[in-house]
Amino acid sequence: MSTNPSGPTGCWDAPPPPTINMTHVWDNTTARGSVITYVCLDGYFVNGNVSLTEQNITCLGQLGGWFPALLDCYYVEVCLEDPPAAPSPLIANFTSEDLRYVGGFLNFTCPEGMATVDGNTSQEVVCRATAEVATYAFVPAVVKPCNGKGGPRELRAWGELGSWPGGPGAWSGCVDCGLL
Repeated sequence: MSTNPSGPTGCWDAPPPPTINMTHVWDNTTARGSVITYVCLDGYFVNGNVSLTEQNITCLGQLGGWFPALLDCYYVEVCLEDPPAAPSPLIANFTSEDLRYVGGFLNFTCPEGMATVDGNTSQEVVCRATAEVATYAFVPAVVKPCNGKGGPRELRAWGELGSWPGGPGAWSGCVDCGLL
């Protein structure tokens, strides 16, 4: 006959193991009143409820066992609004299969030889948690246009530079030249 290591008031059975989509914090005791916290992996939610990422179960003793029942964590679509669109049909777009789930993404790529005003040739928009609890959105919310130089925009103007070793000269620049 086996005995309960937690004594006559503890839970006889070990608690349920965490499922594949969660971890747990437990001090390995089965004494009455012991609490185990189960935490869903990033992007997974208790029973599919996006406001719950962890749950506790408590040992109620030999007659009560572990309570409440352990609920599974589910991968849930959380970015439900439309993602930002490319400002031009010439900007290539790759969309991950899990776009509307935490970590899902769109990758926008400028045409060859072009970049954003910041000099980037690609931009990534990711489904992420926001500062508000249980709220998710695509970040950033806007895709920047691509321009011909990829550097800062210049002024469109002509002006005299004055004399220089090669003689009088002029300078020119472009605003939104090749803007996509």
